[in-house]
Amino acid sequence: MRTCLLLRLHGFPRFCIMGRRLSGPHASVGALLNPFNNLRGLMRFNTAIYVVLLLLVLTVGAYARFALLDLRPMHGDEANQAVKFITLLEDGVYHYDPNEHHGPTLYYAALLPAWLQGIYDGASLDEVTLRLTPAIFGILTLLLIPLLRPVLGRVGVVVAMLLLATSPAMVYYSRYFVQETLLLTLTMGALVLAWRYLHRPTLAAALGLGACLGLMHATKETCILFFGALALAALTIYLVTPGNHRLQSLPKAVPPKHLLAMLLTALGLSVLLFSAFFTYPRGILDSVLTYVDYAARAEGEGSAAIHEQPWYYYLSLLLYTQREVGPRWSEAGILLLGVLGMLAAWWPSKRADAATHPARPYLRFLALYTLLLTLFFSVIPYKTPWNLLGFHLGFILLSGFACQWLWQCSRHWAWRSACGVLIALITGHLAWQSHLANTRYPADPRNPYVYAHTSTAFMRFVARVGDIQAVHPEPENMLVRVMQPDGDYWPIPWYLRGVGQVGYHHDLPEQADADIIIADMALMEPLEARLAGDYQMEATSLRPGVLRLVFIERALWDRFMEDRR
Repeated sequence: MRTCLLLRLHGFPRFCIMGRRLSGPHASVGALLNPFNNLRGLMRFNTAIYVVLLLLVLTVGAYARFALLDLRPMHGDEANQAVKFITLLEDGVYHYDPNEHHGPTLYYAALLPAWLQGIYDGASLDEVTLRLTPAIFGILTLLLIPLLRPVLGRVGVVVAMLLLATSPAMVYYSRYFVQETLLLTLTMGALVLAWRYLHRPTLAAALGLGACLGLMHATKETCILFFGALALAALTIYLVTPGNHRLQSLPKAVPPKHLLAMLLTALGLSVLLFSAFFTYPRGILDSVLTYVDYAARAEGEGSAAIHEQPWYYYLSLLLYTQREVGPRWSEAGILLLGVLGMLAAWWPSKRADAATHPARPYLRFLALYTLLLTLFFSVIPYKTPWNLLGFHLGFILLSGFACQWLWQCSRHWAWRSACGVLIALITGHLAWQSHLANTRYPADPRNPYVYAHTSTAFMRFVARVGDIQAVHPEPENMLVRVMQPDGDYWPIPWYLRGVGQVGYHHDLPEQADADIIIADMALMEPLEARLAGDYQMEATSLRPGVLRLVFIERALWDRFMEDRR
């Protein structure tokens, strides 16, 4: 019986019934009576279908990352980064801080979305403009995956893109004004360029790889873990691969000019950014000395102890989480497919090897790199949920390869249909969780990716400050004092950036009176004893379980209440 296609690139479609080819007026009857032939035809996954699927997945990923970017309150880390970015935006000044804020890449990258919108000052800046930068980098990560088509195959590329586009962790942190998504995109770029160089060593690939590595270093200090995993995985694969195949895993001898170009590009970009384009040379030294501080922090010393978690913390977040009476969260489908992809990379089947042999050493490198990076982040006591993105990307790429491998293991339409249903169920569940995470639970502790996040109740206080300022006789001179002994006042500086005068105090000042006072609960009695004026007192929640006192000058409060009537 001849296989019949539902769609042909040229001419009219032909169909068959019980082995007889039908054309002309009988073709439509044949199509209705023999639908399985049509299904088999579609399952050939031709170029047109491949391109259409890529565009659809890209659309889904873009919508998930760009829609309602201002729905979630600013996290304290986001606000911290935003205030530092305002200094660069307004004054053109950037100084690397080896203890906080991480590298300069995020700040310089965020300039473009601001400039394109005509924003040159902090007062005009908003959450959407800031979060556009990680969202754009999230899309760039998606666009890089098709460059690994020789490794993953067409099915693998589509599946990997679909998982990345819908993963709740990936989507949630692609909408966060922090460095993680930029680091992820640069890592993806390094993985792609490493493959391109191993497949065909060129100076351009070496320069691109060096650029990615240099920018990774200029993005976040945890890049050192990525570098360690990449180097160990590459060295291991080189040593265990038979000699006659080593050129497919790691060049036996990299041309000196390529190696030199890669190193100089990486070093040059890192130095350029850390020195703020040679205006702050101290940043170059600090970019190295910072690892002393981060080594202590990784061990959970000092204030970092509050972030200490067990070794299985990241895996438990991805496998299954339910907090209180909230929804159940799981990305176990990605982990399980990723493990299958690791096994398939080492599977000795001749049939599988026949389709993927040129890329098999690279796939084994990718599997080992993912395992090593997972191990590195798991053994470090200091843990925050966004750190899982690095190795989660490896599991997503390996999941794509696993599906390609399953697709090639059997060409029967029933088997391929089952694979398609499985992927649809997994991605549908992921997409639904992403919707919940970013629209219904964007700042709710029941969302596993919410970590020490600003409470939505705090936004009512922000609105109250705006209302009080509106009735103030001199709005530009309204005085607000924030009193917090441990300096834990973020994201207050971001939300008060439009207030005329704001003072931040670690101790009670001699003159404590102000139009509005925000203070730690522990300061209530000594503060009340020091205040000379009359105040309306209330409380607000900075974060779940973290309360702050609010004192509003009585005359302003009365004017505000009168205005409401």
